[in-house]
Amino acid sequence: MALAIFLTGLITFLAIIFSVMFEKFRIPDVLLLMVSGMLLGPLLHIVSPSDFGKVGEVATTIALIVILFEGGVNLKLDVIKESLDDTLGIMLSSFVVTAIFVSLIVHYSTGIDWLSALITGTILGGTSSAVVVPIINSLDMSEKSYIILFLESAFTDVICIVVSFALLSAYDSGNLSVGRITGKILASFTMAGLIGFLGATVWGVIIRKMRKIPNTMFSTLAFIFIIFGIAEFLGYSGAIASLAFGISLANLVKIPKEKMPFRIKGLRFSTVTKTERTFYSEVVFLLKTFFFVYLGLSMRLADFWVISIGFFITLTLMFGRLVVIRVFRARDIPWKDASYMSVMIPKGLAAAVLASIPAQRGITGGNLIRDIVYSVVFFSILFSAISVPLINKTFLKTVYSEIFGKNESQAQPS
Repeated sequence: MALAIFLTGLITFLAIIFSVMFEKFRIPDVLLLMVSGMLLGPLLHIVSPSDFGKVGEVATTIALIVILFEGGVNLKLDVIKESLDDTLGIMLSSFVVTAIFVSLIVHYSTGIDWLSALITGTILGGTSSAVVVPIINSLDMSEKSYIILFLESAFTDVICIVVSFALLSAYDSGNLSVGRITGKILASFTMAGLIGFLGATVWGVIIRKMRKIPNTMFSTLAFIFIIFGIAEFLGYSGAIASLAFGISLANLVKIPKEKMPFRIKGLRFSTVTKTERTFYSEVVFLLKTFFFVYLGLSMRLADFWVISIGFFITLTLMFGRLVVIRVFRARDIPWKDASYMSVMIPKGLAAAVLASIPAQRGITGGNLIRDIVYSVVFFSILFSAISVPLINKTFLKTVYSEIFGKNESQAQPS
């Protein structure tokens, strides 16, 4: 226990140093935090995830909730509407391409049956909000490009979880229903969004009174946790509910009264203040630090062959993502933004959690699937983190400008 507390304090100071290094040398802090976790855990065996008990799993979930909320508060509703079609095109095509590529590689390199290989592909089909959001927050991107990457990372967690569990059920029963999968995804998005909106409506009314009570800075976060818990208890996505809560809380005050539903026209809404935004940003910094170190601690370093498969899968996904962005990128997205979007393939918490499910369910090759997924999680974060500075400072800048058709007349990032 004493060692875990000591390392928590040490890692927090290291995170501050890493953030300074990122600002000065563009060495990604998320990567350094994850490597620190790997050194402390699977490499040197100083500490393990079990030392944190259930606290580790709870803290990583809280990190995801707060990151999505804090990001949602900074999103504008009108820009979200403009970006939604592009987000859906990129998100769905990336998911399908990833699932296909991973399935092919896993099947032919390991001999695992096709359904198990496809389960591996769907587990790795999304991108991680906890990885993507900190990276894109540091980039000079247009608002539309930022929102596309943000929403994609939030939405794909739901798709990965629903589709992966549906395939696992199909493995057990031998019956796969595409309609049922689609219905579950749509229901999760719709109902979770509604729960988040209703929660923001309630909180937007009472937050003004809450501020009159001392020591209530954490009250908004506490309310988000309640919203998350309600959504999950009802079988919907707590992550999407948290995102919808943040977006709604920030934008309710901007919606003209005449456009609001009749029953809430007369209500006075408040949103988060500048001081509260700064506070939430500090909370995100601490939670992000713990998340990436814990993810590093949780890595399973298997044999060289499995690591090689993970490395090759990640290279293939980088190529597939490049093609997807080249095809589905909107014309008003600047070439540099498209370059950043093409390297945003990091996998994270959802993939790491789902990775252990096949073995628990007795799927053939379940342990191998888990180790491959962990390998891809590491390499995908590594590649995404180092690609951004390489695009800015090396010959890759010229390569990507040619691929995406650099045009000085395009709208510049805001």
